[in-house]
Amino acid sequence: MRVLVTALLLLSAAFATSPVAISLNAPYVSLSYGKQAQFLATVTGTSQTEVVWAVNGVVNGNGSVGTVSTAGHSTAPSSAGSYAVTATSVADSTQTASATVAVSHKAGISVTPGTASLGLGQAQQYASGVAGNKPVNWSVNGFPGGNSTVGTISTSGLYTAPTWLAATVPFTISAQSATDPAKVSIAIVSVTGGVSTPPPVSISVSPTNASVQVSAAQPFGATVSGSTNTAVTWSVNGVPGGNTTTGTISAGGLYTVPASVPSPATVTITATSSADPPRAPRQVSRLLQPYQSPSLPRRLRSRCRRPSRSAR
Repeated sequence: MRVLVTALLLLSAAFATSPVAISLNAPYVSLSYGKQAQFLATVTGTSQTEVVWAVNGVVNGNGSVGTVSTAGHSTAPSSAGSYAVTATSVADSTQTASATVAVSHKAGISVTPGTASLGLGQAQQYASGVAGNKPVNWSVNGFPGGNSTVGTISTSGLYTAPTWLAATVPFTISAQSATDPAKVSIAIVSVTGGVSTPPPVSISVSPTNASVQVSAAQPFGATVSGSTNTAVTWSVNGVPGGNTTTGTISAGGLYTVPASVPSPATVTITATSSADPPRAPRQVSRLLQPYQSPSLPRRLRSRCRRPSRSAR
C-alpha cells in the first residue's frame, strides 16, 4: 500500500501545472535584411516577469540567425529564412513563447514609425510601406481596428490612444497585407497613463420609440460605450426576455408584440449592459406603443357598404 500511495503522489506531481504563463505581442513578422522589430513578452502568474530571449535556440542570437536584445529588440540577419524568436520565463524555464520571423531580401511591408510615445487620447499617423501601395489590415494588440481599451486605428493607419490608463502601457500596431497575409509588420507605441479609473459605461437604444401592430415585430439595437464588453440583456417591463402578455424580446433585440394589446398599451423595453449590470444609469428604457388596427362597429359597417348597381 505504501508503494502505491508513493506512486500516486509522484504521478500527481508530474502532472502539476505551472501558474506561470508567457505570451508575445506578435506571433509572426516579416522583415527585410537588417530590419528590426520590437517584441514584447507578457509574463503572468508570478511577480518575476523577466525573460531570456533567444533566436533559434541561441541566447540573444548571432550574426547568422539574427539577434534579439534583452529588451526584445530583434534584428534580422542578412540571409533569407524563417527564424524563431523565443522568450523563456526566468521564474519557470518550462514556460516559453515564440514568434516566427520571416526574412527575405525584400519583405514587402513595413510600419513607420517603428516606435512612438503618446499621451492619453493623442493620435499618431502610421504608414505601411507596401509595394504598389496595396491595402493593409491594421490592428492593435491583435484586435482589428483596435478598441477603447488598447486604442483604435483607422483603415488609413491613424492610431488614437485610449483615454484612460492607470500606467504607461506599450501597445503593438500591426499591418498585414490584405493581398498577401504572410506579409506582416509591427510597431510599438507607448501610451503614458495616469488615469486610474475608466470612463463610465454608457448605453443607448434605438429606435427611441415605436408603434407596432399586434403580432408584429420591431427590432431594437443597443450601443455600449466605455467598455470592450458590448453585450446587453433585454427585458420587457422588467421581465428578462419578456412574456406572452407584454411581448417577448430576443437576445438580439427583436421585440414581438403579443397577440392582444396589453393593458396598459405602453410597455418598456430595457437594455442592460453586461459590463456594468448593477448600476441603474446604465439602463436605457424606451417606450413601445402596440396597437390594433381600428375596426368599425357592425352597424356602421352595414351603412358603409358599397351601394348596389341598381341603386346607382
